[in-house]
Amino acid sequence: METIICGVGFCPDCAKIEIKTNTPFVVHGSRGWHVYLAEHTIYGGFVPHVYSVNKIIGENIIILKRCSFCAYECYFENGKAYFRSVKDWERTVMTLSDWNALVKIHHDHDKQWYV
Repeated sequence: METIICGVGFCPDCAKIEIKTNTPFVVHGSRGWHVYLAEHTIYGGFVPHVYSVNKIIGENIIILKRCSFCAYECYFENGKAYFRSVKDWERTVMTLSDWNALVKIHHDHDKQWYV
């Protein structure tokens, strides 16, 4: 079973731009993939990311992550949202305790994205 969660992360590409209201972004929730629209303008690069577990090595975990804004191309057709990835996964290493904290924040969240 693949573990995929969403959480806030820093994106250097998004930090260079101003993300406008109604910009689509992709998240993964308990019922699968969803496309939402930003509710306000975002500055600074701290935006939703998709995280996937790649490999656990002792007390460390290799995570694959993608920015929810700039790593996906979203489009709407006949009232439905579609998306495709346009950037490769970024590999990063974190400790199991850091991963567990990210998962806990994810599960404690009210499951609504306020972006």
